Amino acid sequence: MIETEVVVTIDGRPRPAVVVERKDERTLVRFRDAGGFRQQWVPTADVVAVEGATTRRHLLKPVGLAVLLLLGLALVLYPGGSNKRLAETTPTASAASSPSPSPRATATASTTKAVRAVLFGDSFVSGRALERGKPTAVQVAAKLLGWDATILGGDGTAFTTGGSRGGSPYGVRLRREIKTAPDILLLQGGASDTNATPEQLTAAAGGALDWLARHYPSTRVVMLGPIAMEQPQDGQLVRVDGTLRKVAAAHQVRYIDPIALHWITAANFSGLISSSGFYPNAAGHAYLGHKLAEALGTA
Repeated sequence: MIETEVVVTIDGRPRPAVVVERKDERTLVRFRDAGGFRQQWVPTADVVAVEGATTRRHLLKPVGLAVLLLLGLALVLYPGGSNKRLAETTPTASAASSPSPSPRATATASTTKAVRAVLFGDSFVSGRALERGKPTAVQVAAKLLGWDATILGGDGTAFTTGGSRGGSPYGVRLRREIKTAPDILLLQGGASDTNATPEQLTAAAGGALDWLARHYPSTRVVMLGPIAMEQPQDGQLVRVDGTLRKVAAAHQVRYIDPIALHWITAANFSGLISSSGFYPNAAGHAYLGHKLAEALGTA
């Protein structure tokens, strides 16, 4: 029996618990509930270990660990308190994110309406080169977050081009494909914008954000930059990433930057990239889906 002390999110609330068993992507934890103890399997990504100063996802300062434990204890002793996720009470700063607040997973209570999300982008969203029947990264993320998601992917499309397969640039696609205002719109792309100048990309991406702001002012827009699956990173892709980050900041839209966050590295890319190169394989989509859910929900 492992009996590792952790903080885990259960029903949208952080709780102090111990790890009983780990198996693949799931962890069996035991925690106090309604005057007794309860065991439950949870996604391993939702478990924050408090051994030493490290966790599965972050390096936390000892003071931060103490805050997490005290918060979890308070929620156990006072179950009528806040139902907000741990992320909402312990925000973290990221140099790769803009000042806008990040979307978060809603509580799983039956009275809470699921977040309506549109996950919009290029072949990363559509799952090009992925084995049939395997979930894409955005599908994995949406499931982890409990979102009611609509997936809108267009192979080869981008802010400045419709690609070589007869598609349309994002400005056209958004007008044609978005019919109602979602709660959250993830705007992913940039991989096919490498032939555009920074000025062209700035105008096209800025125009797309302006259109969304005018027509769907209540929708929270989050941009997801390109993912450099091949290592070393393509210099043109890094340039596109930098341009899109500036556009997002200028429009006060949160920007998730997989390149700056080092989601793909020289150490891990070989097991995550498809045999054709450039695109993630099934393991890559699963891995990136967890990373994306963590970034979107600060889970």
